Amino acid sequence: MESKEARQPHFVLVPFMAPGHMIPMVDMAHLLADRPGIVVTIVTTPVNALRISSITDAVARSSLPIRFVTLPFPAAEFGLPDGCENLDILPSRELAPSFLDATRTLRAPLEHHLRTTVPPPSCIISDSGHPWTIGVARDLHIPRVIFHGFGCMALLCLHVVREYKLLEKTGNKDDDDKAFEIPGFPDQIQMTRAQLPGYKSIVNESKYREEIILADAASDGVVVNSFDDLEPSYREYYEKAIRKRVWTIGPMLLSSRTTSTWPSGGTSPP
Repeated sequence: MESKEARQPHFVLVPFMAPGHMIPMVDMAHLLADRPGIVVTIVTTPVNALRISSITDAVARSSLPIRFVTLPFPAAEFGLPDGCENLDILPSRELAPSFLDATRTLRAPLEHHLRTTVPPPSCIISDSGHPWTIGVARDLHIPRVIFHGFGCMALLCLHVVREYKLLEKTGNKDDDDKAFEIPGFPDQIQMTRAQLPGYKSIVNESKYREEIILADAASDGVVVNSFDDLEPSYREYYEKAIRKRVWTIGPMLLSSRTTSTWPSGGTSPP
């Protein structure tokens, strides 16, 4: 007979290795683990585990069912200095492609771990910056949900920029300061070409960005660090635009600071 533990919902959180990405997902782990019967696993690497040691220590002192799985990060194999396991540690932005390539190697050890863990994983909540997690989810036959740290309005704008090819249709660099209306918005909003989110990165579309777009399209939903009363129309429009369920579960920072065992303050790991 299957044990009670084996039937527990188990969320696996895979944050991108950057302070602005890791902290909200750690807050999400607290939010989920505070609900009865739920187990949460946070995936990290050795250096990043040290940087959030105050949080792992707090979890150890509490009764929260949060686990930390530390996977090896092959920095040297990809020409990175030893210990470069977070974007803010990279000595040069030119090393970013190598860093991104190194993150893909986390797939095999993560999948191996999840195949043997109890309870088995129910869902992967992955930072959009880890497109390789779609393969793990499909191999394990579980949903992959995307996490975004910013709100529905920004996400809708990014979607509209890409779907309507606004950067291509709004002229060249000489037109950067010319305002035009954003289509597909619940409100009438004008922006300039230079103000569009992802202005520089979308112009220079990369293979990595294409992988993100394809993985996001194949995913099963989106979790947003926002709340409906803040931007109800934008959540609704974004959900319709991507044809996927959107869960607004923020502000997660406030939720995670309600217990005395949880570290407070700060915008980046120590």
